[in-house]
Amino acid sequence: MSKLIYLTIISILIIGILSYVALNLYLMNRELNEEIRNTINKYEILRSRVKSLQSTLSNLNSSYQSLQKDYKELESEYRDLLNMYNNTIRNFNELRTKCKDLVEKYNSIVLKYSELESEHQELQILYNESVEKLHNLQKDYQELKHNYDELSLKYFKLETKYQELILNYSKLKIAFEKLKSFNKTFISSYNAWRSFATSYTYLNNETIRRVFSHKELESLKSTVNDVLTNPSDFWNSIEELYRFVDVNIFYSNDPPIPLPPTFDELLIGTFINRTRNELIQSPSETLTRREGDCEDQAILLYALMKSYFINILKEDHVMWLMLIRMGNGQGHVAVAFPSKDGKLTILDPAGHYYTKDLLRKLTSNDPFEELAKYSDLWSLYGGIKWIWLLKVDIDKGIFNVEAEGDIDTIAKYIATNYK
Repeated sequence: MSKLIYLTIISILIIGILSYVALNLYLMNRELNEEIRNTINKYEILRSRVKSLQSTLSNLNSSYQSLQKDYKELESEYRDLLNMYNNTIRNFNELRTKCKDLVEKYNSIVLKYSELESEHQELQILYNESVEKLHNLQKDYQELKHNYDELSLKYFKLETKYQELILNYSKLKIAFEKLKSFNKTFISSYNAWRSFATSYTYLNNETIRRVFSHKELESLKSTVNDVLTNPSDFWNSIEELYRFVDVNIFYSNDPPIPLPPTFDELLIGTFINRTRNELIQSPSETLTRREGDCEDQAILLYALMKSYFINILKEDHVMWLMLIRMGNGQGHVAVAFPSKDGKLTILDPAGHYYTKDLLRKLTSNDPFEELAKYSDLWSLYGGIKWIWLLKVDIDKGIFNVEAEGDIDTIAKYIATNYK
């Protein structure tokens, strides 16, 4: 029973709940229908608006296309205008620079104009002065023209005389050229003769060419052959040549010899009569005269030895003309030659001296000892103060000073250079 009641209560509750639910659903359906109607109305409104918007959108699209086209045209025009603007700016800057330059030039021209105006005023003054001077010059011109006419007449007369002088000048010029050529030949001939003449009074290259010519040496060949007993014996042959000169040539002082003036002295007349007690003979002249002073005998001995070396031995040897200055200033000449061991041989026929050994045979000696010994020979003249060793080049006809100095200097030179 209770179960039935319980079920009845539950059924009533379920019916009540379902009724409540149905009522709510009814109410909700009414509201929903109302909302649907409202929504449909709104939809219609919206659809109308959409159509309107679509039309507007279509119009906007059309406007947009038109505007886009216009925009592109405007953009192109803008770019053109921008380029024109940039060009205008650039042209403006250039024009501004040119304008600045023109202003500077204008100012400069204005300044120059002022200067020119000032100069113009000065020139105007000068012009006025020049006009006045011109009038004066015209007056002077008339006077000068009158003088010119007179001078023209005188000029004609002078021209005639000038032509006569030209003719005379041509004749004189021909005569002068002949005289000039003659004078040149005369000067050359006189200087050659003077050089030859002074070779007898001064030892120079002209003297060397005269006294040591190949002709002189050739002329001595027979004398050398007559003097030598054994030509292959060098030392004996040199001693025989020395003794030949020592015995056969007598010492004699040179007479005073007139000295020829130079051509300039002769030309202007300023020369004076001068003499020199010196006569340098050639070897053949000394042999012919059989006398001579120290340099004549030394030159003869030097030439005989050279002839012996060249024509008989067929080989040359170093030897010197030894010029000596004594302590008292007096001069002397001898012959000397070195040996291969650095020793020295002196041959002095005028001083009757030669380098000899204990048996009085010709030899060589230590140059220091030999020169000291040779200097003692001249102790009365103050000994030997200075020596020049002259080396002769017969082929070239010249000599050169191989060495010079006091005794020690010359001895050291020989000992050092001829070992």
